[in-house]
Amino acid sequence: MSLARCSGFLIAGVVFGGSLAGAQTQAGGVPTFKVNSSLVLVDVVATDHSGAGVTDLKQEELRVTEDGKERPIKSLKLETATNSEARRRVAESVKATLAKLPAGVSTNLREIGAVPTEVASTVLLLDGLNTPLDSRLNVRREMVKALQQLDVNQPIAIYALGNSLTVLQEFTTDAGVLRAAAQKASTKGALQGMDSELGDHGSSGIMEALAPGIVSARMSEFESATGTMEQDVRVQRTLDAFDSIARRLASVPGRKNLIWLSSTFPLDLYPGGDFSGPWVRHYADTLQATLVNLENARIAVYPVNANGLEVGFNVRSNRPMGRVGAGVFVSQVQESQDTMNLVAEETGGRAYYNRNDLNRAIASAIADGSSYYALAFTPAKAEVDGRVHRVKVTSSRKGVVLHYREAYLSFDQNVPSKQRIQYMKQEMSNALTDKGHLATGVIVYAKLNRDGKSVDVVVDSNFLTIASAENKMRVQLQVATAVFDGKDKALNSGADVVGTEFEAGKLNAFLQAGVHFKAPIERPAEAKRVRVAVRDLASDRIGTVDVGLN
Repeated sequence: MSLARCSGFLIAGVVFGGSLAGAQTQAGGVPTFKVNSSLVLVDVVATDHSGAGVTDLKQEELRVTEDGKERPIKSLKLETATNSEARRRVAESVKATLAKLPAGVSTNLREIGAVPTEVASTVLLLDGLNTPLDSRLNVRREMVKALQQLDVNQPIAIYALGNSLTVLQEFTTDAGVLRAAAQKASTKGALQGMDSELGDHGSSGIMEALAPGIVSARMSEFESATGTMEQDVRVQRTLDAFDSIARRLASVPGRKNLIWLSSTFPLDLYPGGDFSGPWVRHYADTLQATLVNLENARIAVYPVNANGLEVGFNVRSNRPMGRVGAGVFVSQVQESQDTMNLVAEETGGRAYYNRNDLNRAIASAIADGSSYYALAFTPAKAEVDGRVHRVKVTSSRKGVVLHYREAYLSFDQNVPSKQRIQYMKQEMSNALTDKGHLATGVIVYAKLNRDGKSVDVVVDSNFLTIASAENKMRVQLQVATAVFDGKDKALNSGADVVGTEFEAGKLNAFLQAGVHFKAPIERPAEAKRVRVAVRDLASDRIGTVDVGLN
């Protein structure tokens, strides 16, 4: 597909009635400029030993090290729901802008209007995929109980993970709406697990013809293979769900708390037992990639074990990552706790297990992230090196406990790794096909052209990353389209790259006007809608919009 640039910026005034410029000025934030130096942002939750928030820390009371060496703190700001007035103004401006849009103009700005304006937001994830049926019902019960007792003063959303990720309730502060959504969690298969998906793997007559010893060995191998297959499916679907959540929440301002309610945490990072078997799996590398996506979206994960009190196990195994003895027994409970601790520590959350007050654990996790410090420091190397760097934040004040992400990945998005290229290909594919969600990393306006053969698209410049060099400024976008019929079957698709360059003195005009282009489409008779996906190549942020073809 070839994308033709529009002649100048006149088409906005013709197609969108001249209202787009005002929309961008009101709804857009401050544009991002690429510079040679960089800052690393770390969200830090500070509590005392009783779990109460500490909100009066000073910059001089904190110390940051990167890979063991101290780094200067450039800024420290306490973020709470009380200082979110700017975000509330943005939400009001979005509503006003939407009211003025001409007929026929589609935009994902409506999704921004529903985004929480408070500084801290929470998603409750009910994991039915990794939780037995009886525990699922208990999780739902305890969540409803927590919502009944909770003073909901920050936005909360409820997601369910069954064989796929389902949004039961978008962000709201209405406790009644949240309780109703929690009650719905067991209906319509939202929490359906994999109890029977892999089918009945009974023995066959061939097995019966073998000697008893051979049968036992073959059955043991068969059960190991079957268990590993199911484990692989669970792990992949769990990680896919986390990646999807990271995409959905990337445009939500501030820190997000993801409370993961499950009875098993299947990401076996340090596999024990016999490494010689062909069915042994561990998922450390795959999990690390997902953790980076969560960290980039400023999501802190709070795993909550739905099994209640489990006695007889240590709090942390501290097992080495290398090969262990063939006869060493590693319990599933300990593996789950290791995973819970690692995911929480890497993202800045906390793990909750070995406790029977599940509803209090949920309430504690929600309260834990209601206020935090946005800390920025200068890394040792301004240039990227493609490495993961370890971060440690300490306080000189006695009794203060800090939770924060413990690492960051230094990478250049202009020179992405093979893994990053493949990941972004998948992200664009997901953005085009995810019917239930519009991505809002980039704000897009679109309208079907009068000829019916193309879509006029305007991208809000205020959401783009602008490169600057030698008094010139540049923006590059990847644009993709997919046409669907009335049953959401994809009929055709296409993609291309568009860009614009302008003098630095024309920045304000560029921010007012946006980036304009035509996206040609093939329109079969059965076509009902086209989805347009726009990716900012400098930041990898994606925005999508649907345009009707009736």
